[in-house]
Amino acid sequence: MDKSQRQGDVLLKLEKITSIPKNAVLVESEKDRIVLMYGEVTGHAHAIYTDTDKVKVWVIGKVKYLECMATVMLKHEEHTEHKIEPSIYKIPVQVEYSPKELRITRD
Repeated sequence: MDKSQRQGDVLLKLEKITSIPKNAVLVESEKDRIVLMYGEVTGHAHAIYTDTDKVKVWVIGKVKYLECMATVMLKHEEHTEHKIEPSIYKIPVQVEYSPKELRITRD
């Protein structure tokens, strides 16, 4: 089951998976938050600020994986909070379509 959550210009598509791929690398978290996506335009972040010890982010190339061991809240400075339930999720790179090219989505 996929779960999508929109915060402003970013559509965070959480695709439930059964395990983190073996070649994924653990991402070091910031001191007070775990960032899932940065806003390219504003510098704001889509991040988890509480229970950060219960969340891990892994990466392979540009694809991220979220390991959530408790219910947490995804926050952004300008948008509504969203609840993320415990599970393992794949966060694919979001792209935009234009007649000339596919572009990575910017917030």
